[in-house]
Amino acid sequence: MALTGYGSVQAWMEAAGFAEDDERIAVLEAFCVTHGATPDEMVDQCLRRFDDGQLKLRMKARREWVSRIDAFEASGGRRQANILRSFFVQNGIPIQPPITW
Repeated sequence: MALTGYGSVQAWMEAAGFAEDDERIAVLEAFCVTHGATPDEMVDQCLRRFDDGQLKLRMKARREWVSRIDAFEASGGRRQANILRSFFVQNGIPIQPPITW
């Protein structure tokens, strides 16, 4: 399935206001391929959904994805890592870049 078919990607595109041909999709795709996960799987691993519709952040999974984004930043640069952080943030998962001096 194309990445734009995933609900998490559609929510991100709508919130951030960009189209399917935006370069951000290619960055997310490269990250997904590297880690063998779909966008929806990444979001679902970080959020626990309750029957009543409530969501709870899974901190251990979030830390794992933060670590993977940081490693991706080491090879692809801060801009690409910030694109990934934006994807997570727009899907309700708070992620910030590390502070560098």
